Amino acid sequence: MTRVAKKTRKVVLGAPDGRITPRAGLHLVAKLDKLLGITATIDGAGPPFKRRQRGLMLGGVMMALAETMLAGGDFLSDLDHQRKDQVGLQLRAVPNLPASTTVIGLGKRFDELARAHVEQANATLVKGVFGLLPEKRRADLAAQRPTIE
Repeated sequence: MTRVAKKTRKVVLGAPDGRITPRAGLHLVAKLDKLLGITATIDGAGPPFKRRQRGLMLGGVMMALAETMLAGGDFLSDLDHQRKDQVGLQLRAVPNLPASTTVIGLGKRFDELARAHVEQANATLVKGVFGLLPEKRRADLAAQRPTIE
């Protein structure tokens, strides 16, 4: 029996490749959204956020803003910069990222009712994720006073 030696490949570190998006981690957010139904849960928590059914509804806007912050955005204008990243857009839960001016206009409609719907959706999501935990872990968590950390 002849043994053939396997050739090992070397890892070479060099200059960053400009073809690779710095927002590759957004793919995980998109998978989490798909698994838990975050956008759909927010959208379904109450009446329509907008007058027309075009474009993003409340869940999509909230997810787009969350993804923008997770990708390093600090300002609404970062939405416009991230819209130019064609590869990054394909990795997002919300690939049709709205313009900053659109989000500003929608933000003016974000009233008490919209906030209540987001809170209801959050409660639904937390309950769902809590239910995914093993029974022992749920019991341990329920036995403790919750903290914000």
